[in-house]
Amino acid sequence: MRKRIGSFLLSFFIILGMVLPFFKATQIDAMAAGEEGLTVVFHFSKEDNNYDNYYMWIWFTGDGTDVPMVAGKNEATVTLNSKSSPALSADVTAVNYIVKDGPGWDGVNKDVADDRSIDVSAYSGGTLDVYLESGKAEAKIDDSKAITGVKITKASTEDYKTINIETGAPLKEKIKGYFKVIDDSTSKEVAQADARQGDSDASYVITMKDELNKLNTYTLSYGNGLTFQISMPDVYSTDEFESEYTYDGDDLGATWTKEKTTFKVWAPIATDVKVNLYKSGDEGADDLIESVPMTLDEKGVWTAEKDGDLNGVYYTYQAEVRGEKIETIDPYARTAGVNGKRGMIIDLSSTNPDGWDRDKNPNSGNNYEDDVVYELHVRDFSYDESSGMKNKGKYLAFTETGTKNSNGDSTGIDYLKKLGVTHVHMLPVYDFGSVDESKPDEDQFNWGYDPVNYNVPEGSYSTDASDGAVRVKEFKEMVEALHKAGISVVMDVVYGHVYSADTFSINELTPGYYSRPNSNASGCGNDTATERSMNRKFIVDSMNYWADEYHIDGFRIDQVGLFDTDTVNEIVKTLHKKDPSMLLYGEGWTMSTVPTKDVTLADQQAAKETPGFAYFNDTIRDGLKGGVFDTDPGYVTRSYGKVKYLVKSIRGNVAWAASPDQSINYVSCHDNYTLFDRITISNGKDSKAQRIAENKLAAAVIYTSQGVPFMQAGEEILRTKVIADTGEFDGNSYNAPSAENAIKWDTLSDKNYKETYDYYSGLIAFRKAHPALRMTSDKDIDKYVTTVADGAEKGFMEYQIGANANGDSAKGIIIAYNPELTAHKITLPKGRWNIYVNGKSAGTEILGKVNGTATVSAQSALVLVKDTSLPLFAIVLIIAAAGVIVVVIVRRRKTQGIH
Repeated sequence: MRKRIGSFLLSFFIILGMVLPFFKATQIDAMAAGEEGLTVVFHFSKEDNNYDNYYMWIWFTGDGTDVPMVAGKNEATVTLNSKSSPALSADVTAVNYIVKDGPGWDGVNKDVADDRSIDVSAYSGGTLDVYLESGKAEAKIDDSKAITGVKITKASTEDYKTINIETGAPLKEKIKGYFKVIDDSTSKEVAQADARQGDSDASYVITMKDELNKLNTYTLSYGNGLTFQISMPDVYSTDEFESEYTYDGDDLGATWTKEKTTFKVWAPIATDVKVNLYKSGDEGADDLIESVPMTLDEKGVWTAEKDGDLNGVYYTYQAEVRGEKIETIDPYARTAGVNGKRGMIIDLSSTNPDGWDRDKNPNSGNNYEDDVVYELHVRDFSYDESSGMKNKGKYLAFTETGTKNSNGDSTGIDYLKKLGVTHVHMLPVYDFGSVDESKPDEDQFNWGYDPVNYNVPEGSYSTDASDGAVRVKEFKEMVEALHKAGISVVMDVVYGHVYSADTFSINELTPGYYSRPNSNASGCGNDTATERSMNRKFIVDSMNYWADEYHIDGFRIDQVGLFDTDTVNEIVKTLHKKDPSMLLYGEGWTMSTVPTKDVTLADQQAAKETPGFAYFNDTIRDGLKGGVFDTDPGYVTRSYGKVKYLVKSIRGNVAWAASPDQSINYVSCHDNYTLFDRITISNGKDSKAQRIAENKLAAAVIYTSQGVPFMQAGEEILRTKVIADTGEFDGNSYNAPSAENAIKWDTLSDKNYKETYDYYSGLIAFRKAHPALRMTSDKDIDKYVTTVADGAEKGFMEYQIGANANGDSAKGIIIAYNPELTAHKITLPKGRWNIYVNGKSAGTEILGKVNGTATVSAQSALVLVKDTSLPLFAIVLIIAAAGVIVVVIVRRRKTQGIH
C-alpha cells in the first residue's frame, strides 16, 4: 500500500521550546478569525535555494502525514489551516514537524536530526509565520498577524447534561453567556441551567437544562464567531444502540427484478431519505428522472420500491441528517458510473460470460500450503509495449492468449500458466479514488489503496467507465480466463480505512459511524471501527458478495491489524463455509489504533485466535534481504544477525503462528523496493552475476520453506523500478508513472532474466511435486524435519526431511543454503542422492547424482532427493528353439516426487 509509517514513529523526541518569537503578537479583533481558526505558514530557506522534492512530515498526535513544500524563489513553504491536509483543527495545541528531502522514509535525509515542535496553544486565529533555516534546529516565529486570546482546547460531555471545557488561557470575560451550545441538527441554541469555573483557571463547566440528544452533535460558539465541536460519548458502540439498530437482513442495496426494484439503506439517524433516479452516472449532470420517497422500517433501515425494469438506471440516496441535506451513493451499490458518484441498478445475470455457471475455483481442495501466490497490479501486467497485449492496463488483458514480447517469448496469461503459480493476487480492483475515470487517455497510476465503493469494480481498468455494466462484465471475463488457465484469483481488500472519511457513504448517512474517533493508525486519516455491528456486517457481506458474484477465490486484507478478531473470524467462518480452501491472509502488523470497544486486534500476536487466517511473515522477509526501513544487508547478502529467527521461519515454526498455514512466506511485495533493487542497494559492489545468485537463493529459501510461498510479480525476472528523472530506485511507486511500474516483458529475452525465470518455475514445480515441503502441522514438521546446520557457521544452513513426510514418495530430502562467496562441502547420509536444485537450475529433472559428500556452490542452494532406483541388471532370455542367447540391458530410473 501507499507508504505509511507505523508505530516505530510513535516514539518521538520532541524538541520543545526551541522557538524564538521575534515579533510581539498584536491584539486583533477576534472577529477576523471567524470560523477559519489559526493558519500556520512554514518558511524554509537554504543557501543554494534548491527546494526540489522537499517535504515536511507533519503530525499533531499519533501518526503523521507527508506534505510537499511549495518551492518559491528564495524559500519553500507549507501552509496549515482548518482546510489543509492535515487539518489544523481548533483542538491542536502543538504542531510537530520534520523537514526532509523527499517523500516517505526510504533513502531520504532529515534537514535536522531531531523532531521539532511549535506550541500554538496561545493562538486562536490569524496567521502564525514560522521561519526555518536549513541545518538549524531553532525556528523563528512571527506572530504579529496571529490572534491571541482564549482558545478552546477541549470540550466534552460524558453524561449528556454536563459539558467540561478547557481553554489555552483563563477567560477574562464573564463565564455565563460566553459559551453557547448549538444543536447542529437545528442550528439553534440549547438552553443552559448553569455555567461556572472548573477545577483550574482555564477550565469551565456548563450544566444543560435538559439532557442532550444522544444521536445529535453539538457545537460551542464563543468569542466573536469562533466554534468548537463538543466531543460526545460514542453512542454507536453501546449495547443499547446496537440492540436497537443492528439489521441482519441480506437485502441491503438495490435489488433488481424485471418487474420492480427494491431499495434498502441503513441510516438510523436520518430524518428523511429519498432515492434519486438518474439517466446517467455523471455527477452533476442535470438528468434527474424522479425522486422516490423512502419509508423508515425496522432497525434503522429505509425502504422503497419502484415498479418497472430499471436495469441501467443510475441512483443516489438523498437524506436529511442532523439538519443537513446530503446526497451520496449507496454503500451497497453493485456498480456505478464514472468515478463512483452514482450507483447503477443492474441485472447482474446479464453480465455473466458464457459458461459462468460452470466456472469454479481451479484449486479448490488445496491446503493453504499447496498454494503459490503471485502479487500483481492490473496496469503493471499489460501496460508496457512489449507485453504484446491489446487491452493495455485493462481487465481484458488477462483474457488474451498467445501474446508475445518483441522477441517472440510468451507473455500474459500464457506466461503465468507456464510459471506455475496457483493464485494471482490482484492489487485493489474495487472502485478507488486516486484515478480519474473520466480521463482514460491520461497516464494515471495508483496502487488503489484508497477505497470509495467497496462492492464496485474499478472503472479505469474497464474499456468504458461510463457504463456501469461494462466493468462488471469485463471483471468476470478476467476471472473466468484465469480460472480456465488453472489460476485462482485473490482480491486485495482495504476495509480498514477509506479514501475520505467525510465523504464515504456510510459516514455521510450516519456521521462518523464507519470510522473510529480520533484514530489514524492507518496513516490515511481514518481507521475503520470494525467492532461496530453494522460495519462488521458490511465487511462480511461485501467479501461474500465478491466471492459469490465474481467467483473470487481468496482475499488479502490490507492492514488487518486494524481489525478486531471477531470480525476476522466471522469472515473466515462465512467464506470457508463456501469453500474451505479459500485463501485468506493479511498484514498483521501491530497498529496503534483506538477501538471503541474492548476488543482483541487481529495482528500477528493474535494469530492463534484467528485459525484459518494467515499473516505475512516479516521475519523471513527481513531476514533474507534486510529490513524494509533501512538498507542493511540480509542473509542472502551475507549478513547473519537474524539467522536464528530465519531458521524457525524456514521450518514453519514461527512463534506467533498456530500452524504453518498461517505464515505467508515472502521476500518482496508491492511495498518497498523490488527484491533485485534491494539487493543492489545493500550489496551494490557485488557483480551482477552475484546479485542474480542472491536473488535466486532468496527464492530457493522461500519455495523450500514450510508455509505459504508468495512473491511480487516480476521478481522472477529481476524486476526493477527506476525513477526516470534521477536514475534512483523507487521504494514507494504507488503513484509513479505507469512506464516505471510496468513489467518489462522484453527482459525475458535476456539470458540472465530467462534463466532466473526458469529457476523460479523449476522451484515451483519441485515444490508442487513434494508434499514434504507442504506439511500442515507443527507436529509433522517436528517429526520429519531435522536441522543439521543452523547458520551459525558463516550462515550455512542444512536440514533434512525424513522419508514419506506428509505422504511424499521421497525417502529423504536434503536442503542446504550457502550465502557465502566460497563453496561448502557437506557429508551425506548413506546412499545415493539425486540433485534437483543447485545454483544454476531447479525443477523435477535430475541434474546429477552424488554420494558420500556433496558441494554446495557459493551463493546457492542445493536440494537432494534420495535415489531409490534399481541398479543395472541383465535379463538373459534363452530362446531354446532358435539357439540364441539375447542379453537385454535395462536401466530403470524412478524420478522421486515427480507427479
